Formats: sequence, C-alpha cells, structure tokens
Amino acid sequence: MTSIISNNQISYRRPRNYYRVVMNLLALLLLAYPIIAFSQEPFIVKDINPGTADGGISHPARMGDKLVFARGRDGSLWISDGSEAGTQERFVADISPSIRNQCTEWIFERLLGQVGSTYFLVVTCDAWKGYNPYPYNDGLGSELWAIDSTSQSIRLVKDIAPGTGSGLFFLNDAVVLNDALFFKAEDGMHGMELWKSDGTESGTILVKDINPDQNPPSRNRLLLNFDGSLFFWASDGSRAGLWKSDGTAGGTEIVRDLKPFLGDHYLADLEEFEDAIFMILRGNANQYELWRSDGTATGTTKIMQFPGQISQIRTVVAKTETHFYFLVSVPTGWQLWKSRGTAESTIPVKDINVSVSIANQVASVEPALLHGY
Repeated sequence: MTSIISNNQISYRRPRNYYRVVMNLLALLLLAYPIIAFSQEPFIVKDINPGTADGGISHPARMGDKLVFARGRDGSLWISDGSEAGTQERFVADISPSIRNQCTEWIFERLLGQVGSTYFLVVTCDAWKGYNPYPYNDGLGSELWAIDSTSQSIRLVKDIAPGTGSGLFFLNDAVVLNDALFFKAEDGMHGMELWKSDGTESGTILVKDINPDQNPPSRNRLLLNFDGSLFFWASDGSRAGLWKSDGTAGGTEIVRDLKPFLGDHYLADLEEFEDAIFMILRGNANQYELWRSDGTATGTTKIMQFPGQISQIRTVVAKTETHFYFLVSVPTGWQLWKSRGTAESTIPVKDINVSVSIANQVASVEPALLHGY
C-alpha cells in the first residue's frame, strides 16, 4: 500500500458543510481507533442526540488524546476522551458569564492548530440566523478562541473585529510556524490581511497591511509552511503573486509578481510536494497553468499550461509519495489528474463522472485508494 504524506495539519480550504459526509466518517474512525487496535467490537460511545435522529457530527479533529467535534446544526462544541462520561458539551460550563450573555447561539466552526498546550479554534457567536451568510446582528461574530489541553477551559483569544463583526468569517486556512498561529483576518479597518497569534490577546496582531488601499483587498490565502517560512498568495494592489513572511512586517515580501504573466489571476491551489511549492493558477482568459517555486524569485517558474477545454480545477485532494492528485472539469465531466511536478507527469488518470463533492470525499477519506493510478 502506498504510504501517505501527512503534515498532521487540518485542512481549512473547504466551504461550510463541504465535507459533511467525510467528517462523519472521520469522526467514527477517530473514535473507533483505540477499539479497532484491540480488535474489539465497535460500540456507541454516547448518544449525543437522544432519540431516532443522528448525532450530526462534523468538523472532528484530534486534540492530544481527545477528540473535539461539532454537533448538528447548532454547531455546539463537544470534547470526548472515548468514554460516555468523558464526552461532554463544553460551552455552558466554560465560557465566562460576561461573554456568554452576549450570545444565544454558538457554532464551533473548526480547529485551526496547536501552539504548546493551546489549541486554536474558530467559534461563531450568535450568527447564521436563518442560515443567512451575512447575519452580524448581535453577539461577537466569528472570532479566534482557544482551548487549554490540560484544563480544557475555553476562552476568547481576541475580538479581532470589535462588536458584532466577524474577524474570521472567511477563514479557510491557518498555519503554525515558530510558536505562533498564522491566519487571515479582517478587523474592519485593514481589509483581509495576514495575522498571527501566540494565544494571548496582546500577542494576536496584524503582521502586515499588504494593501493599505484595500482596493482590491490583499486577499492573502492558502498559507503554507515551507522551509521554515510562511508562503501565501496575495496582492498589494499593483502586484499579485507568491509572498513569503518570517512573521514580521519587514520580513513579509513578495517572492515573484505573477501579474505580468497572468493578469488578474486566481490561485486555485498552493501545495508542497517533493521539497518545492506548486501552484495551480488561472489567468484572465480562464487558462490554467502549473507553476513551481523553491521559494525564490528565480526559482519560481511556469511548468505547463493546461489544455484549453478545462473549465475548472479543484484543489489537490490527495498526495502520495510519488504524486499529487487533483480534480479537473472538462466538457465531458470531472476527471482525476495526477502530477509529479513536471509537464510530462501531469496527466489525466480517470473519468470520474460523479459530483465534485463526492470525488473529494472519497479521495480525502483514503488517498491510498489511488494506489495504482
């Protein structure tokens, strides 16, 4: 069986409920792992939604030797140690009254990463009423929270967008680097920019206002820890391309401006593979290209241009020791492609002819199923 490359990080690039099925499968596997290891019969740890309805588990993630997950549409946060007594909802007991009284609805969005004993997560407070994507009527919105792995206490790290705004509403990726969590956030004054946090309110700060004019916003996205530095895509208004940062404003700079090659291009994906960064880009003419970078300007080069009939490329869904795999939309439907980072090795594997969400779920649950393709 092909071994899987993993950096033990959570993926944050999917829309809300995008992986509803796969998250339930992963939750089941994570909860059942100790049981399977000892060849015991699986059993229900706890009926968290008594009655005939299912538990609606989503967004599961490991937190040390425990599992954190959201339950059902209310998105409430639960922590489990694998026992019935140790599977509990946390918010009511752990949030201070001053904060709890501001919110009537809690939604645990996702776990972001770990720095020391602190686990960062996104929590939405009193939003999504009627599933309106832009509610912001009261409460704190979507902000940065933390759980202490020892005491399991939950606290608000910082209200980045003060008041009812959501500093992390559009968060889709985060990276841990040099004992800090890096993420994109919007504080209502600087647009969507690069931030970092050490787990304290004073240590949660804007790294750099890449585009002070906010027109267009810098839209830094797809953060990647590569060779000890943070890499991401961003625009400062006149330039757009691959950027790098050491966590300081002075050390945050563009690696190579790709706007002269692709115009107002769009980054479909940013991935590390075989000691290099690979980017799938879409230019003004809806033309997709594969680029490679070693983290330097001269080492950031175009590998190939995809065929013109491709209308859409989804992010990389799986990686093995030999290839990375992604989904491509052609006139006849969706195809699974693979690449080793060269033009010759970037080829279609198979017509999938299923919805993109199902294809993503299958590949993400068990990338080893791709062995032989």
